[in-house]
Amino acid sequence: MTNQESCLDGFLRDSDDKKIRETLLVGRELGAGEEGDSDTKGWPEWQSAGDRRLLQGKTVTPDITVVADGSGDYSTVSAAVAAAPEPSKRRFIIRIEAGVYRENVEFPSRKTNLMFVGDSRLTTIITASRNVVDGSTAFDSAIVAVALRINADLCAFYRCSMIAYQDTLYVHSLCQFIVSCYIAGTIDFIFGNAAAVLQACDIHPRRPNPSQRNMITAQGRDDPNQNTVVMQTTINDIVNPAGWYPWDGNFALDTLYYAEYANTGAGADTSNRVNWKGYRVITASEAQQFTFSQFIAGDSWLPSTGFPYTLGL
Repeated sequence: MTNQESCLDGFLRDSDDKKIRETLLVGRELGAGEEGDSDTKGWPEWQSAGDRRLLQGKTVTPDITVVADGSGDYSTVSAAVAAAPEPSKRRFIIRIEAGVYRENVEFPSRKTNLMFVGDSRLTTIITASRNVVDGSTAFDSAIVAVALRINADLCAFYRCSMIAYQDTLYVHSLCQFIVSCYIAGTIDFIFGNAAAVLQACDIHPRRPNPSQRNMITAQGRDDPNQNTVVMQTTINDIVNPAGWYPWDGNFALDTLYYAEYANTGAGADTSNRVNWKGYRVITASEAQQFTFSQFIAGDSWLPSTGFPYTLGL
């Protein structure tokens, strides 16, 4: 549904696109409630036995290697992605050695089962910028400028850094797990419509311009029914005591779901939080439904990655 909403946003809102928009809206209704399947052992059905053995191993052998100085199979990440099979029936591993790769990397939907392995989040760096001078423009466009956009299913990130200013991490749709990562930005820098769990991450607001407010996450805007839960998190005193900020007047304040549970630190006191119908401090039993195992059924697919995680509270 979110993919189709993004498609809707991409059209200019005039009479010429009416039939296209109506068709997409019908598709959204028909698609509601669809879910994926897993086999009796908890693995996604699309994963082969060989793929499972590969991901459960302690080490991985790359299919191709990227080295910035040209001494590997490719010197750019984009070239390595282009060389990957489409689609791949098994996990295709791209090793990216230490270096700075100045490029915008895109993954076409036909590129499946890709795995990136870097040297470290401090030494393997993919960075880029776009502006009007180089032909990029935001005029008449619904596309935001993000550091990382994820709209593939069952994606996992471990020990990565995602650093930008506005709109750093766009968890667009489907299901993602992000663990032990560093995420920094200024305005709305974690947002999207995915079922996403961020666990053991460092989330750092950067200093904004004098006239700007720092918003860590931006939910409850176009969609009045949004779930955002902060739980078992250390919050320092940089967070405003009110905790949450309205999007547009009273819009969605009764229908959104913002919650906190068992947070600690100087900014965790909820006594001065907003007084909205949609905001609440939840109990352990209520928080359980937002854990890794229940919210994204993580125990059915994440063990294959070998990443560390906590299932429950």
